[in-house]
Amino acid sequence: YNNDNNNLTNGDNLSWPTTIYLSFIMSWNRIFAMVFYAGITIATNRTVHVSHRATMNGLSMMGGSIFKAMGPTFAGFLVAFSASSGVIDSDVGSVVVFGLLGLIGLSIGFFSLLYLKEEEV
Repeated sequence: YNNDNNNLTNGDNLSWPTTIYLSFIMSWNRIFAMVFYAGITIATNRTVHVSHRATMNGLSMMGGSIFKAMGPTFAGFLVAFSASSGVIDSDVGSVVVFGLLGLIGLSIGFFSLLYLKEEEV
């Protein structure tokens, strides 16, 4: 739909500045994700004894794979429930989803700091 009077276009076309901006944002997202995962790997390798590093890396990869598989299913269920269940007002459903996922992330961070022990390697 293109109307010359008010310059509306259909959603199938992106302008070049928008495409470049989104590519820039996605590349920075990937760069920071790689740095984060590299830092987490180094930190977890320093928390276990040298003879247990292979087991630690295997368990962390298995856990990451399981949660990468379950994450979209859980998020989809949470969004569908908050938007259409009638229990939560649909106007605040996205806030509930964001708040719950943020609370899960903060609790994982809190418990990992709580139970983290510094050991000599």
